[in-house]
Amino acid sequence: MPIENQQLVGKFKKVLIPYRNLKSEATLLSPYILELQELENTNSIYDWEIVLLFIMVYLKHRLNSYVVQDNDPQYEKIIIPNEKIISNEINSLPILLQSLFPKKEKCTTVFDYLLSKRFIKLPGELKDCLVNWALGFYPVRLLHRVLLPLEVLTIQAHGNRIVTLSYTDSLSGDLLIGNRDAFEFVLHDISHAHTFFNAYYDPKGQISFFKFLNNHIGLLHPYRRYDEFQKKLDYLLSDMNSHPEHLKSYFRAILSESKKDIRTKKKS
Repeated sequence: MPIENQQLVGKFKKVLIPYRNLKSEATLLSPYILELQELENTNSIYDWEIVLLFIMVYLKHRLNSYVVQDNDPQYEKIIIPNEKIISNEINSLPILLQSLFPKKEKCTTVFDYLLSKRFIKLPGELKDCLVNWALGFYPVRLLHRVLLPLEVLTIQAHGNRIVTLSYTDSLSGDLLIGNRDAFEFVLHDISHAHTFFNAYYDPKGQISFFKFLNNHIGLLHPYRRYDEFQKKLDYLLSDMNSHPEHLKSYFRAILSESKKDIRTKKKS
């Protein structure tokens, strides 16, 4: 929940609310969140569907609208092989979750709905990631706790990315690390997954970079004793997805800066 001059900022600012409103919102949304949690516990729903429905719950409440546009031009001509489509029927969902969809919705499955709609208040990369996740092209893992930076590094080194959906913080209205609420944290993670897997950002190069770091992290021990370097390294390991050349440049810069600091401290 980035704030500057008492204003919400960032790519998701159109769907964020002030911290002071999170507790009351959590009370209103708890029936929906508990339904989602129950579906997941009974293995009755796919991970990407959980995340999509979670997003729809918040959008409906915060914007008082479904905030979708029919016939997304980017996807309307895409033909998906039937064997690739794995999705629940909308009318098979609990009644409360069915209420997230328009009463006269023509789409029959959750995937059809995702494919044919455009969420006009959210960056298009989020939908792109969800579609590719649903089709099995993006190996995204759904988790329910915030991982340590080294845990995220290991996952990325193996070619996966995570989306963290905290039921606990959603139900309580508390913030997660980085001053993000549970909803924004999900959006933030999906955005990272998109950058990790999208061909423009060279996913193979990113995986190779994180694999290198994961295999040689012990060599950084002398530098990790310094708080400023550790803070910047944690950001690189867990909260920075970009083209591998950018990742390498950032890593070289923080390492060089830390070496200079160490030399300066030894001289003083």
